Amino acid sequence: MSKPELIYFDGPGRGELARLAFSAGGVEFTDTRHAMADWPKILADPEALPHQFFGQMPIILHGDVKLAQSVALSNYAADIGINTKSNPTAAQRGLDNMMLGAHSDLQAAMYKVLFGSDDSKAAGKEALPAAAAKTLKGIEGAYGEGPFLYRTDGPSLGDLAVFDAVTSPFPG
Repeated sequence: MSKPELIYFDGPGRGELARLAFSAGGVEFTDTRHAMADWPKILADPEALPHQFFGQMPIILHGDVKLAQSVALSNYAADIGINTKSNPTAAQRGLDNMMLGAHSDLQAAMYKVLFGSDDSKAAGKEALPAAAAKTLKGIEGAYGEGPFLYRTDGPSLGDLAVFDAVTSPFPG
């Protein structure tokens, strides 16, 4: 099968976790990045890929596979990479997806600080500490003594989600 292609903006954001999952799994992929300034032109083209997928990016193309939505892309990237090495159980996949949900919650809270009117951004900034504390407490409760959720030989998708959420300069 051909190399997967990840299509997103030239920055971290919602495409970064799929990039991390491909890289951690040793999967070679084409990382197609568009400048934010090109987004209006892309949206104006009715044949552009985003119009096939909810009007947004990121998108993965891999042979006959065409996917959108960042959680689906991250799971796919893990399934063809790191998950082939560890074959996680249903419970372990549940932990990964729980961390993807926490990642999404943190991302939504952080995006309220970055996007919107000045008033809405100020409200988002005020609400961020409580929202982050609640989510981070849940994340901490899922981790035991080790550095990873359940793997001993490297990070799982859930670990990568936590890493991205707390280290990205632009919330993943």
